[in-house]
Amino acid sequence: MAITVTVCLLSGEAASVSLDPSRSVETLRAKASQALGRSVGKLVSSGGSFLRGRGSLADAGVQDGDTITVVTQKVALRATESAFAFIRADGSVVTWGDQWEGGDCSDVQDQLHDVQSIQATAAAFAALCADGRVVSWGNPEFGGDSSTVQWRLVDVSQIQSTSGAFAALRQDGTVETWGMPHLGGNCDLVYGKLQNVRQIQANDAAFAALRADGSVVTWGADEEGGNSQEVQQYLHGVRCIQRGFPGFTAIKEHGQVVSWGFIDPDVHLPGLDQAEGIYRTGLSDVKEMRMMGDTWAAVGSDERIKTWGYTGDRKKQHQLHAMRGVKRIIHNESNAWAAITNDGSVATWGEPCSGGDSRSVKRRLKKVEHIQASGSAFAAIRSDGGVVTWGVQDQGGNSQAVRKCLKNVKEIQASCAAFAALRADGTVVAWGKKNHGGDCSAVQEQLHDVTCIQASLGAFAAIRTDGSVVTWGPPSFGGNSSRVKEQLGRSQADDEAETRARAKARELARAKAKARAKARARARPAIAKAQAQRKAQAKAKAKAKAKPKAKAKAKAKAKAKAKAKAKVLKKPSQK
Repeated sequence: MAITVTVCLLSGEAASVSLDPSRSVETLRAKASQALGRSVGKLVSSGGSFLRGRGSLADAGVQDGDTITVVTQKVALRATESAFAFIRADGSVVTWGDQWEGGDCSDVQDQLHDVQSIQATAAAFAALCADGRVVSWGNPEFGGDSSTVQWRLVDVSQIQSTSGAFAALRQDGTVETWGMPHLGGNCDLVYGKLQNVRQIQANDAAFAALRADGSVVTWGADEEGGNSQEVQQYLHGVRCIQRGFPGFTAIKEHGQVVSWGFIDPDVHLPGLDQAEGIYRTGLSDVKEMRMMGDTWAAVGSDERIKTWGYTGDRKKQHQLHAMRGVKRIIHNESNAWAAITNDGSVATWGEPCSGGDSRSVKRRLKKVEHIQASGSAFAAIRSDGGVVTWGVQDQGGNSQAVRKCLKNVKEIQASCAAFAALRADGTVVAWGKKNHGGDCSAVQEQLHDVTCIQASLGAFAAIRTDGSVVTWGPPSFGGNSSRVKEQLGRSQADDEAETRARAKARELARAKAKARAKARARARPAIAKAQAQRKAQAKAKAKAKAKPKAKAKAKAKAKAKAKAKAKVLKKPSQK
């Protein structure tokens, strides 16, 4: 016999839900989410206890007529290279994708409650809970196993990650690490110095900790910034640290920066005043600095830009330095760069084919508010909600196929070779390489009321208003979440929509195959005729080529015969 309970938000909004008492708490949560039209967090019973786990409502003591209070928190998504982790409104976590790289958290599921944030390496996750606990899972080598330091992972306030290790900052300013030792998972050599730390910065292979006195401690891969011994005497009075690709840069007062693990100290970047490890940028105060390969760029508090290294040519560098009102600089992984000014104009430099050359779209790059980068392309959102793309064509640099749909766009996310745009009406448009999430047609009907998008290396996940999640892209990158669809709040209507979309895709594929076969059949006589013509032409050509040869041969033969006859006739006369 079904029971009816009232689910109530703290705002006073309420709805009635009817279901069998043998159904699970998760079923109640899903029905409550549908009834209230929003994401449902923690469920509190009439007696004041939290309803957790997968047990039945009867086991939890829920009775007919009870009032269940809903407490919510903001939902969030994180991704490794091949898996996703979703923090639900109740503070629990759902994972999917490559199970070896973080897609399976079943071993620690009972510990994943009241989760506030998640960090990721290339193949593992670490969750920070409200009480300062840390829970990790995924590939053990990449930080998925924190058992060796688990007893010290208490009162944690922040977690940072390289590609293969985690670093946890505790409230007392001390630090704990785990994961691959050579990527920052072992800080034994500097453990005694990691006191009074107020910020940790990480790049792909090393960590840098900024202490309260303005000094800096580093560890991890030496060649990527883990060893700052050569510049340690200058690492004082540091205001903040910024990561490079690779290396780090410490920003000090009066436009001075200290960089390490980035370039060979014997290599001089043209235009950069370098004195024994301290770089004088020529800016009165550095607000932002970015580094990629052999290129540097800095923005001062006066909103001027300075660039060093590979910018294309001297004329381009002069143009960049003459710019004013620069508010942001962006680069992709192929060393192409873009700068946005306060008036919405854009300047680009660096690797031309990967986005460093934007002349083909220069007229459209006006009133730009934001730029997103894939591995080798850029996508710019204008103030009118339009989108402009450039760079490697098949990696998102060409959006011609979806250009009519790219209107009223408010956010763009990128995998390594595709883009996904969120429009103001909550719908989504994707383009780029299909095998990296550039095609969302299979879930297009489900992509409504979307509030935000997250990307892995080659797939996307969209969170809807009701807290449910829709994914697309290759399963190997986390694009298939069917295994946890109920936990992600997807309804029967979503399943039906996906079935229709897949059937439509199959029908379209069959129609295309049929059309290709028909076209080939129509073209067959013409092809046969063309082949016959080519054969006849080849034969005629060969015959024409052989005729002079045969004639020359016959002529030579006749000449030889005549010569022999003349020789025979000549012999009697000699006698």
